Amino acid sequence: MKTLLETERLYFKNFHPEDCEEMFLLNADWNVLKYTGDAIFHTIAEARKFFEDYQINTYQKYGFGRMTTILKETNEVIGWCGLKYHPEESEVDLGYRFHKRFWNKAYGTEAGLACLWYAYEELNLTEIVAYAMRENIGSCRVLEKCGFEFVGMKEKFEVNWKYYKIDLPIDYNPFLH
Repeated sequence: MKTLLETERLYFKNFHPEDCEEMFLLNADWNVLKYTGDAIFHTIAEARKFFEDYQINTYQKYGFGRMTTILKETNEVIGWCGLKYHPEESEVDLGYRFHKRFWNKAYGTEAGLACLWYAYEELNLTEIVAYAMRENIGSCRVLEKCGFEFVGMKEKFEVNWKYYKIDLPIDYNPFLH
């Protein structure tokens, strides 16, 4: 599968059904999922169906989406990061989710900045939003390190989220090639 984006330590590719087992495991970890508002995948087949549908409903429809995030050094899938278009609000958000063993290593910030660069340089976007649960202090810190500013609280999917925005371009820092 083609690499779409690369940083010093990471590379990114579109989701592919071959990623379904790794993403199934990611979503099976309650520590990872508890601040997302998402439901778990109950089976690997359910994860595979999600990724097959994602090809049509996201990549083909909008031309971009979340991406599998891979550690260059070991070629391990650490999780995902990327942009998502929300047509009901006419906005693009940045999201990320990593296996717990990859937390607190600055991968979230590195991946987030790479996606912001991609949003501006490749997609010509000038504003990105992000959502995080108030209790998810780590995710809020990642957004702030990426340059997002807290705007206020916003209800979405029956959850009251911290709502962030960033205007592009920004200084994407030394993580990027």
